[in-house]
Amino acid sequence: MLPVRLSPGYAASTPPVIAIPLDQLSDPGVARLVNDEYLGDGFEAFERDHLLRYLRSGDCLIDIGAHFGLYSIFASASIKGLQCVALEPHPVNFKILETSIRYSHLHGSIKGLQCALGEYDGVGKLRINSSMGHHLAKDDVAGSDVMDTPVHTLDNLIERFDLGRSAARIWLKIDTEGREKLVLSGARNLLRSGHVQGILWESSVGPLENPENKEIQLFLKGFGYSTQKITPYSMFSILVE
Repeated sequence: MLPVRLSPGYAASTPPVIAIPLDQLSDPGVARLVNDEYLGDGFEAFERDHLLRYLRSGDCLIDIGAHFGLYSIFASASIKGLQCVALEPHPVNFKILETSIRYSHLHGSIKGLQCALGEYDGVGKLRINSSMGHHLAKDDVAGSDVMDTPVHTLDNLIERFDLGRSAARIWLKIDTEGREKLVLSGARNLLRSGHVQGILWESSVGPLENPENKEIQLFLKGFGYSTQKITPYSMFSILVE
């Protein structure tokens, strides 16, 4: 079990954990997660703390590209009364996510769904990479390094599962390995509603800048969001009008 680091001043009745199987430790992304969380200040600690400053009881966090559920577990353990929806397409990652939610006693706060998000509903191709690098293929590819995955638009997923309807405010965290624009394209109705107060999104693809960053910022500006770069790898867009 990997203990999840909480920010100073926060505590949980049950210590939150990520239930990482031993066979996952050879994955370079998982090894970095374990090293940063256990020996360092915490994996993506600045981004997590930045988001935490805005969250409060009664809000809903939709964690898109949740991986093992670190953000959802961190946020739910920190803010009593926070609703979380954790979306992860890869079956192994999703199983670890569900197990981690259960061991952290947060099954009443976090709803996990195994699917990818995009600009359409259907079946997509998930390209297999390191544990943290799985992503939707943009072309209709085949081979041993891809697998079928259900794809939904966020707008339709919210309608189907009634996600976040009772929340005072909604926040999005998007980490989809360069497919952030596709996710947002399928969330036009939600963005137009004014319920989404802020979006934390990954602005890099591995070590490289996402070439679609400017398009994403302009897209979000059209819905009233102002965007700032908060780390070399992350952007935060806040609703200003």
